[in-house]
Amino acid sequence: MHGAIRAESSMTCVSKVKTKMAAAAAKTGGGRLAGTVALVTGGGNGIGRAACQRFAREGAAVAVVDISQPAARETLESLPAVPHGLHRGYATDVSSSAAVNKLVTDVCSDFPSPPNVVVTSAGILRYAPFLEVDEQHFDDVIGVNLKPLRVRPMGDLIQA
Repeated sequence: MHGAIRAESSMTCVSKVKTKMAAAAAKTGGGRLAGTVALVTGGGNGIGRAACQRFAREGAAVAVVDISQPAARETLESLPAVPHGLHRGYATDVSSSAAVNKLVTDVCSDFPSPPNVVVTSAGILRYAPFLEVDEQHFDDVIGVNLKPLRVRPMGDLIQA
């Protein structure tokens, strides 16, 4: 019996939180993230696209970043409108320091504030037997999967 009371109390608490969140969303004209900017690399498909869609549903303005302009555009077209913002797409090779520097500059000038959320979802995986992995193959994977975190402006956004 004690467990049933605890479960009911938890459900009541969850219900109260959901009610407060709905009230806040109605007040701001959007979801929980209304007024925020989310930058998502790898936003053209997969997990990155799903992250973009979720952020937009919650009211964030989204910067969709992908190496493929058509993929970024397709994600943009799938995003719901947000009352207090807009979404933008950027074709960027995140393995290039110069391209990431330009991306950060463009995003900061295109949106009313720097990103509040940065998701580095861009990633590649190239299958090959370990002894057949050459230096270029290794550099390509590291360049996309890890390098964006070390590029100065992106690091500044993450630490801000």
